[in-house]
Amino acid sequence: HEPPAFEADQYHAHSLNDDIIFSDFNIKKVGLVLHPVQAGITRADSLYFCRYNDKTKYSEYMYVLEYVVSGRGVLECGGKKHKVHGGDLYLINRSSLPYCYADPDEPFEKKWVHICGRYMNALCHTYSVNEPIVVVQADGEPYMDRIHEILLEYDFSNSEPANFRIMQILLEIFQLIGISQRSTAEKPERVVFNQVLEYISSNITFDRLSPKQISSYFYISYRTLNRMFLKNLGIPPTKYITAQKIEYAKQLLMTTGNTVERIADMLNFSSTQHFRKVFTAHCGLSPTKWKKMNAGGKNGR
Repeated sequence: HEPPAFEADQYHAHSLNDDIIFSDFNIKKVGLVLHPVQAGITRADSLYFCRYNDKTKYSEYMYVLEYVVSGRGVLECGGKKHKVHGGDLYLINRSSLPYCYADPDEPFEKKWVHICGRYMNALCHTYSVNEPIVVVQADGEPYMDRIHEILLEYDFSNSEPANFRIMQILLEIFQLIGISQRSTAEKPERVVFNQVLEYISSNITFDRLSPKQISSYFYISYRTLNRMFLKNLGIPPTKYITAQKIEYAKQLLMTTGNTVERIADMLNFSSTQHFRKVFTAHCGLSPTKWKKMNAGGKNGR
């Protein structure tokens, strides 16, 4: 069954799981130094989802800060999947329109706040937060609780003192994000390499998946990335990505009714002809012949 949903200016969501503690949707305030828009707690069930609305005027101004208290979920944005779990703090940048949903077996609980304003723009610029979604492992719950406490007593007729206190907390949060990002960049090389392999596996159909994009995502140089692959696997990252695409193509050929043309498109090959050529070079057979031979072998057992 389709989950119950509602339409709001900002998003479409499974709304039975959100406890809204603060709301101030006033588009005239987005140009202020700080404008808290909404805050709350989500106690998701297996059907929970949230899809941000690309038609609202807020999308180009609003930042989303969330802390996962427990459980797991997924954020999809720009072809990327970010798997989050208890202990993760993340920022959804302005103009980013993710699709968020809970892990059906272990739905998350999260605390969040939506904020606009020039102060948020300045923090992102200062701390070089440029990705659509930034996820760090950090204890963000005390910060989120403090913001919620301020918003529960928010005086709309005299908001400046409350906004100033929130600004101080936001600065602490961005300092925490900066420290966590540096810590991730300084992890032992083998740990980073394993994370790179997992990232490639989880994003094999991402249209911009490439060594350059991966280097940027993990804050490492292309030279470092290339060296890690040569050291651990004996091949450059480009060849590894191609090999993983072919392995995924085999799965699709055997378990779905997708055509060769459709699979080539899903895996972002430049053309079906190019996909056939690469597949044949890896497997010794064309995709069609490989499928027939393996299907025949399976049926013959």
